[in-house]
Amino acid sequence: MGLTSMLNEGGWRLIALALALCLIVAPIAACAGGGEESGEQAAGAAADAGEPAGQGEEAEGEHEHGAPADIPSRAEEMARDEYSKPQEVFDFLGIGAGATVVDINAFTGYNTYLLAERVGDSGRVYSERGNEAMRARMEHGDLAGAGNIVIPESWATIPDGSVDAIIAIREYHLVRDYEALLANMMRVLKPGGVVGVVEVRLNETHGHDMSTHRMGEQTIIEQFQEGGFEYVGESDILRRDDDDYTTLGGPQGVRYITDRMLLKFARPQ
Repeated sequence: MGLTSMLNEGGWRLIALALALCLIVAPIAACAGGGEESGEQAAGAAADAGEPAGQGEEAEGEHEHGAPADIPSRAEEMARDEYSKPQEVFDFLGIGAGATVVDINAFTGYNTYLLAERVGDSGRVYSERGNEAMRARMEHGDLAGAGNIVIPESWATIPDGSVDAIIAIREYHLVRDYEALLANMMRVLKPGGVVGVVEVRLNETHGHDMSTHRMGEQTIIEQFQEGGFEYVGESDILRRDDDDYTTLGGPQGVRYITDRMLLKFARPQ
């Protein structure tokens, strides 16, 4: 018996129905699997506007968006202090009570939490690009009731000349349009306001290697100077001698345990 004779009228109808279902289901599956931008794609859109090209540098498991159900806490973050030395970084930048500070790409709020304590009720912390986990932390976690933290919608919502200090902790290397970012920082800073940049050292004076997420000091310094900033100086508190400079992570495979630079810039008076 031939194939044509085997397919009665009901068989043809079933085949037609199956084909129609495929045409409907395939686009839905494609949207479900790839409708949202990947981290790199979303990062690129932000970076072109002078914002960091990704979220997640503030915790290992970088470039992942925190889930609101998993609210971060200070207790989980304390192990990082030994290597990140946040209080020493803030001291170097001169951040004190009453200051207004921008935490660039704040992610889940490791630095925001500590800055909010340091500046106190008379100060303010702009938790720039704080994610959903950060919002949940402010609503239900250990930052609930913190009245001195703001998650700005964009740089445009931060008033001109209102900021004393800006920190970019392992975030500057992600920025594609650094000129736009520097212009935003210059606009919001008060005269004499400072920027602190922590980046993983490339072990070359110049360069920008995204395969290892490392930069050369002089590349950063020259870009800031092009943007009108004064280079104030560098601290060695985050230097490490056991980094081989070839990997994304440091000696223990963790990015905050690397040989890092700490640079300080200022808006001219």
